[in-house]
Amino acid sequence: MVDTSEFTQGRYLNSTTCEESDIVEILHEGEIGEIEKDGKVKKVLNIAVKCNGKDFIYTPATKSLKKLQEIFQSTDSSKWVGQKFQVHIIDMEVAGKELKVIRPRAIK
Repeated sequence: MVDTSEFTQGRYLNSTTCEESDIVEILHEGEIGEIEKDGKVKKVLNIAVKCNGKDFIYTPATKSLKKLQEIFQSTDSSKWVGQKFQVHIIDMEVAGKELKVIRPRAIK
């Protein structure tokens, strides 16, 4: 049998690759990447994570990154490795578009 899901699902953790209340484990401290948007280059943090047994890259937005710092009580992402958070999906307006984004939540 060939599992064809890898061809239809993205490699990034987002509201289409996970669901509300899923548990995400951080696998690596992450790497700084760059994205270009509206002619400007912006630095982002790309973090290797695991959700539902599958590996993804999570690129948290600024508010989500601050939430991770709060949950794990550190701005040093190397201290996050092996830690877990719960997915909370919120509606957010980004560049005039309504999007569903992941906001990390502490596991209770």
